[in-house]
Amino acid sequence: MEAMSRPDSRLWRESTQDELRSLRENKAWELTDAPQGTKLTGSPWVFEPQCGAAGSDMRNKERTAVRGSTRKRGVDFDEVWALGPVKATVRAAPSLSAARLMEVHSLDIISAYLNAMIDKDVYV
Repeated sequence: MEAMSRPDSRLWRESTQDELRSLRENKAWELTDAPQGTKLTGSPWVFEPQCGAAGSDMRNKERTAVRGSTRKRGVDFDEVWALGPVKATVRAAPSLSAARLMEVHSLDIISAYLNAMIDKDVYV
């Protein structure tokens, strides 16, 4: 894992601890043994530096990502969902707003996706 071998790895570790704390506080998971025969889904960490508007406020941001590509439709899942908007939407909305001279307000809700409910058990 490249992020953990960098000189600034301490910052990545702190960021990872923040993410884990958020997952615990939001009760995003329950630690349990998977039933026998259950197919486990991998969950790698994704690390990427992020910056605010005009390159200001650089911060480390990481997230856990469940590997859905190992699942089969109709066997392991019935529907597909995403944690956030696709990049094309994120780019198109401000462009349309500017073209129509609309005022735009935005906010960032940390760990907003943790409030989404799913009706299946997922073992990671």
